[in-house]
Parts: sequence; C-alpha cells; structure tokens
Amino acid sequence: MEICLTTSDSNQDVMMDMGELLDGAANLNPLKKGEIARGVVMRVDSNGIYLSFGQKSEGLVPMDEMKSVKLNVENKDVEGGLSIGEEVTVMVLSDARYDGSVLLSIDKALAESGWVILNDALNAGDILEGSVTNFNKGGVIVNVHGVDCFVPMSQLVSKIHNMQSDQNNKLELNESQDVDPQEGFLQKGDVLKLKVIEADRSTNRSVLSEKLAYKEIREANKSRIINELNEGESRQGTVSGLSKFGAFVDIGGIDGLVHISELSWSNVKSPSEVVSVGDSIEVYLLSVDKENMRVGLSIKRLLAKPWDTIDVKYHVGDLIEVTVTNLVEFGAFAKIEESIEGLIHISELDQKVIKHPKEVVKEGDVLKVKVVSLDIEKERIGLSVKQVDEYFETESQIDEFG
Repeated sequence: MEICLTTSDSNQDVMMDMGELLDGAANLNPLKKGEIARGVVMRVDSNGIYLSFGQKSEGLVPMDEMKSVKLNVENKDVEGGLSIGEEVTVMVLSDARYDGSVLLSIDKALAESGWVILNDALNAGDILEGSVTNFNKGGVIVNVHGVDCFVPMSQLVSKIHNMQSDQNNKLELNESQDVDPQEGFLQKGDVLKLKVIEADRSTNRSVLSEKLAYKEIREANKSRIINELNEGESRQGTVSGLSKFGAFVDIGGIDGLVHISELSWSNVKSPSEVVSVGDSIEVYLLSVDKENMRVGLSIKRLLAKPWDTIDVKYHVGDLIEVTVTNLVEFGAFAKIEESIEGLIHISELDQKVIKHPKEVVKEGDVLKVKVVSLDIEKERIGLSVKQVDEYFETESQIDEFG
C-alpha cells in the first residue's frame, strides 16, 4: 500500500530510493528523546504513520502529532505530498522501548524550526503570516510555522471596532466562556500579518502583534497612496476614529480628517451626532498635503447646500415659525429649518426695551417671527418678533375700522 501526505511546508523533502534510504540509515545511532531525526515512511494504519530508521529501529507518528500534515491514503499523486519511501523530519518523543520503537512527532519538529523563524523575525523586525486557530478571552491564537502564538486583543486590528462592548473597547466574558471575540468577523483559518513582540522557546511563550504589522504596512504604502489622491475628488472610506474636532476616515490605507465644521451644513456639537466608527461613507477631498502626508476631507461638500435655495423658500416680509437655539447679549438665534438659523436682534424681541434676551425668551421656545432681511451671500437672515406684533395690531385696527 502507498500513501500520500500533503504538508504546508514549502521545503519539500528529497525523494530517495528505498534501498538507499535504508542503507544510509543503517549507521544511525540509537534515537534519544528530544532529538530531531529523519525517518523513512514505511506504512500507515489507523494509529498513524510508521517510520524506519534502519537497524530494525522503527517509530510511530500518532495522528494527533501530525496535525500539520494532511493524510490521503487513496490518492498517492497529490502534488507536493509525501509517499512511502520518502523522508520526513520528526522529533523523538520517547526513548526506545523494548522492541526498539519510539514515539515521534511531525508537528513538534515543525515547531522547532518555527521557533528559529520567530526569533529571527523578532531580531530582524520581519513581518510573518499566521493562521487563526482558536480564540480565548484575551485575544486569538495563531499558528506560525507550527508554533501556536498569542495575539492579545489590544494588538488586533481586524474589524476591532466590532468587538466593542463598552467605551473601553473591552469584551466582558466569564472565565468559563469559550467565545470568539470577533464572532461574525475574524474566523478560524483567517491569515493575519503579524510582528513578533516576544519569542521565548524555554517558556513556550510567543506574543505577536497585528497592530504593529498593520502600522508598518500602512506607513510603507502611504507615499504611494497619497500620490494617487487629487483635490476635488470623492472617495469611499471607513470612519476609523472620532475626536472632539472631527472624524478620521481611512480612504484606502491613509487616514484623512473631516473637521467638525465639514461634517454637516448644520451646527454639530459632537462628530458622533453624524458618524460612528466603522461607518462606510463617501468623502470629498478638500486638501492633499503630500509633503506632510495630510489629507483634509469633507462630508457636507457632497450634500446639497441649504442656502442655495433659501431665497426660493423665504422672502422678506414672510411670517414663519422658528425655535430659539441660543441666547447671546445682542439677541437670540433661532432655527428656521435644519442647517438654517436666523438672528432675532435684541431690539426686535419685544415692544419694550430689554437688557438681555432671557427677559422675554428662552432656548427651546417656538416663536412666530417676521423675515426682515435676507443676505444670501453672507448667509444671514434677520428676524423680528416685534414686527409680528405690530403686524397683527395693524390688522386688528384695519378690521376694527374696516
């Protein structure tokens, strides 16, 4: 019977003639626990793979020690596979038993070479790839060249905004819960780009960061990306962060800023009133500073400007209802419609002379006012409460004497 083994290792073992392998193995010293050895695939059964090391020395690789290898008994021609007669590298797990056989591991042998790769990457600052294999309360487990490594939640980037359960971006789980911290987002088998933070073979501790790898890749791509941007264009982006002064938007590898004044034509007190982290939005490129790697963005420039049609809706002399939004010493600002406010000067608030608007109105009051001025260019509308009163007094007199 022949078998085929498919391994993820890109370094393929050299095919050798069965007789040559056995002859070459005849002078091997007895296998010792912990050493790395190369044996010849002899047969396979439900227990695992049997390897020969010559001199009637044989070893078994149990199924749970060859998870990094795919076993295919039916198809012996799988590309890149191992077949009977090929050499495979293993770690010896036990000293020789009475019959000369030993227990072996393909996975642990692969992991040993993986630790070398991890340490080299740590020293050189290289970026590695790892496949997500499991999740726990603190983050995710990834396999990198046969080594199970830990990526703390604080070092994850992938869809991390969807993991927020409170303002501190912390996932609240019970100790006993086995929960995917990115359920519906990160999945087992996903490949992440990672940088090594810590790699200690003596303690089997390896800590990696997707965040550091992501940052390095973004920095390397920024120059290319910013040279592709032009002022006046619109781009699709994703809100990556919020601050008091605006929203940061990722537009394909570089973050631009939408200042709070560019979020909407209406007054915005907080960016969270308009957007949330993770929102997919279209933005307008206001400015592109290639030297300082800064991009200014706008949302409102892609929206209809309310003042463009204001003279169609309102005219001097119109009577309208408004809502008081703010009181200042010289008058009261009032909302006419979304994004449009007018000023009621203190002299136009009441028939009598007042020292402060709060004497006659308060924020939230709904008032009937008259449009007394309209300046489209300066985007100003003058309103009056007093002239409404005069208007109705005049109408009353006309009715009385009419």
